Amino acid sequence: MSLVKMLVMAACLASSVTTIARAQVVPPPVETPDKPARGEENWLIPMDQRPAFGEWKTMDQIQTASVWTGLLGNGVRVSWKYFPVEKQTAQIQVALYGGGLQEDATTRGLTEAAVQAWTTAALTDMSHAELKSRLKGWNVGSLGEVAGDFARLTVAGDNIHLELQFQLAYLLLTKPRVEPAAIETWKQQQLREIEGRMRGTRAAFPHVMAEALFPAADPRGRALTREQVDAITVEKAQAWLEQLIKTAPIEISVVGRVPKDNVFDNAQRYFAGLAPRPEVTRQTNAQLRVIPKADHTVRIDRQMPSSNGRAVVSWGFWACDEYDYERVLPLQLAARIATRRFDATISKLLPERGNRGGVSWALNPGSTFPGMGMLVGVATAPPGRADEFHERMLTEIRELAETGPTQIEMEEALPALREQWRDRLTDMGGWAMLLESLAYTGVDPAQVLLVPDKVLEVTPEQVRDALRTVVQSEPATSIVLRPLQAGAVQQPAPQQPAGN
Repeated sequence: MSLVKMLVMAACLASSVTTIARAQVVPPPVETPDKPARGEENWLIPMDQRPAFGEWKTMDQIQTASVWTGLLGNGVRVSWKYFPVEKQTAQIQVALYGGGLQEDATTRGLTEAAVQAWTTAALTDMSHAELKSRLKGWNVGSLGEVAGDFARLTVAGDNIHLELQFQLAYLLLTKPRVEPAAIETWKQQQLREIEGRMRGTRAAFPHVMAEALFPAADPRGRALTREQVDAITVEKAQAWLEQLIKTAPIEISVVGRVPKDNVFDNAQRYFAGLAPRPEVTRQTNAQLRVIPKADHTVRIDRQMPSSNGRAVVSWGFWACDEYDYERVLPLQLAARIATRRFDATISKLLPERGNRGGVSWALNPGSTFPGMGMLVGVATAPPGRADEFHERMLTEIRELAETGPTQIEMEEALPALREQWRDRLTDMGGWAMLLESLAYTGVDPAQVLLVPDKVLEVTPEQVRDALRTVVQSEPATSIVLRPLQAGAVQQPAPQQPAGN
């Protein structure tokens, strides 16, 4: 999934306020009645064949956040946080930095295809069916995902089987196999998505947004095309995965109800055995994370098929990056308040609830590509009123920037946003995401813990000033997607989008 698709889907599809991303904990497989023996003799790696212990280069404690982080001699970083509320659960997340960032027009989609070796887990000497049989009754599972700037392997399950989880992670990082059946299933899924996203203005919006933001010569932020999917083969995906696991800088997070010594002992044995690689830093893949931005408003006004006969209208403004809390928090509050205000406006314009559709302003801070953070407003509208709704969105967000929020609006928004942040910081998956990019982002977990209380310190004036700085400048994007009228011909995409 492309970065822009992930960021903008929240603004397009949600009728709620700004969302805060959280990772999903991989659920352990369901217990089976006929449980096999779980002794060490049934491990994936026999006791006498386990890799030798490596050495820790550094080991540090972030005491105020109850986090430990260590760097192994091979350049792999491992960070840990204990979660007593997650009973009998442990989760290992391995972020391999690169993958999608390194793709070009000829290799686009290979990272997503390659990680099917982790979702439909298979090894060079063990098929998926055989591995699944070996894991039967152990309550351990794996998942492969692709984020904007890394490929992620997640292994999770019962905490009493922690070493088996480390063994599975080690094997999937040393001898994974991409099976033909897994690639074929993935390709069919991608082709269905490609077909489906062009059937409606709402489904197409994230892809049109990516069109507006990314240069035509840079396919990384855009959704896959049918030609790119068709070009992927098992052999290409296998070679891409092998190169990735051999060379990519790695950060690993381990969270759950597991003691520190147990985690770091297993990490010292299994992850120190991976090939040496560069240490993850804030400069990792820095050159690949630079995207040229258009110096003008990119305007797209297009007719296209629509399953519900409604138009989609949107404005986007350049905003801030994810850990710039001095700007993030006021803008998150502004997005929540702007959403409620415009929703009230739509309720007056369209009294019948069934005609209203959805509306959302959302802050999507820059992450993979620094400087690409955006405040995005999206609404659906009756076709004949698309231009009216489009202009009202711009007028209202700028009015909010001039007058600032009312005290009543702040009293509603502050505790709601604080609760969102508190939920994130009590969520095991959220911490897994934070710790898997500890060195990459340079974030201080102790400072993140202070964010919920910082929310309550934001004043109406700070919301006004932060929003004014963003929306009084020229918009980054202006998008109107109109439902195609009967007999009309769909307009082709512009040949020279942003950055050219």
